[in-house]
Amino acid sequence: MADSTQSAGVKWGTASAASIIRNEIPSGTPSGSLTTFTLANTPVTNSLNLFQNGALLLDGTADYSISANTITFVTAPLTGDKLKADYLINSGYFAVGASSFNKETMGGTPNGTLTTFTTTGTPVANTEFIYRDGQLLTGGSADYYMTNNTATFTAAPLTSSVLIASYQSNNSVAGNADLLDGQHGSYYASTAGTETLTNKTLTSPVINTGFSGSGTASGAEVTTGTADTKIVTPKALGDAGINLVNTRVIASTRDLATASGTVTYTGAGFTPTSVIAFAAMNGTSTGRSIGWSNSGLSSGAAIIVYDAVASFSNVQNLLHIQPTSGNNQVGAFSAFTSDGLTVVWTKTGSPTGTASLTFICSR
Repeated sequence: MADSTQSAGVKWGTASAASIIRNEIPSGTPSGSLTTFTLANTPVTNSLNLFQNGALLLDGTADYSISANTITFVTAPLTGDKLKADYLINSGYFAVGASSFNKETMGGTPNGTLTTFTTTGTPVANTEFIYRDGQLLTGGSADYYMTNNTATFTAAPLTSSVLIASYQSNNSVAGNADLLDGQHGSYYASTAGTETLTNKTLTSPVINTGFSGSGTASGAEVTTGTADTKIVTPKALGDAGINLVNTRVIASTRDLATASGTVTYTGAGFTPTSVIAFAAMNGTSTGRSIGWSNSGLSSGAAIIVYDAVASFSNVQNLLHIQPTSGNNQVGAFSAFTSDGLTVVWTKTGSPTGTASLTFICSR
């Protein structure tokens, strides 16, 4: 019998929903003497699963052999026997890769006491089909349960029992990445080398391996614009000094009793080109101010000020905080920095209290 049918490489063909053949009844009538039966198609090598009365048969010289689409039984099926075949045909965007295992003999020697047996690969959850003497077993602790690549049987298989496993082993592709042109494959694709796809449509492909080497653009190539055939990664953008965050809020306070002076506010993470500023006195309706500025205005833009008498002002300052008449702190925009902005504060009179400041910085 075949020890393990693990196909090497990947086969591609034209799109067709008939890539997977299920429950085909081979041509020929079991009679107790007829040993040759035929399939409608020639199966992909090592993909045939042949069942007799529900039991999985072993190919090679154990139960049958196959040549092209002709099956030859070692012992002729009896009258009334039910034959069914599952297999792949070499059409459709269907891949049989190094991560698919079909009819693999499990590791371990049945002796009536041993309960743990292994598979070569670690099956993707719920993809394994395990047979004992041709009968499909039930997982989830009914007949066995899987831990990585180890199957633990609830009852030890008897001496001479034959344990066979078919499963998918997720070596390089995860999730729904085997969905190609709307066709689901029974196995996950895995390639060892370069595959060229010409005029093929991939539906929602998932790439879960990192890019490196010549396929990744450097920061210098991003800056100069010479890497239009390479992949731009977050690191490349960072190396090029590009931050895709467009707006950042800086929060601060201003003690109105503080003397005049220049203050730099940081935390934007980039050099802004414009700012909207808000000021408010906690717990009071006085001392409110709104202003804005951009890099083309050296002294700021028009502001709105609500002071103790709710008057309106239109002056060229970023903020004008006036809790009481004649007592204020005026903040004039000075410059944008690599991380925020600089404000020149001028104190008039004897203002008191603390104002909360908010600067909305835009790239």
